[in-house]
Amino acid sequence: MIFLYSFISSFFRTSWAKVFGTKYTLSSVIIVALSHGVPVFGKVDQVLIVNGEVVILRCKILRVLEFVNNLNACKVVELNEMARIKQKKLQHFHPLSLCKGFGPFARDLVAILRYRVDCF
Repeated sequence: MIFLYSFISSFFRTSWAKVFGTKYTLSSVIIVALSHGVPVFGKVDQVLIVNGEVVILRCKILRVLEFVNNLNACKVVELNEMARIKQKKLQHFHPLSLCKGFGPFARDLVAILRYRVDCF
């Protein structure tokens, strides 16, 4: 998805942005959409600010393989797909964490949910 703005007067990249007290940083995980009730995660690799107020997050898409109930997390893999989304268009505004699992999931990446996303 490419955004074209004819009214851009300033545009820059930064390592983080704070919107209404919520901080978005590089490598944080966001929910960019819901697909058939399953979240579509994105790992932020660029934070863009347009005209000093519009925050656009460029992220690498993470595909959900399964929900791990005892970890309250989603087992994910990185895809070679990129997406850009305005912060105000996010499905959920709180960024999440991406980490290695443990036990039988020790070799897997998991997106830890801070709260229940009502889709599982």
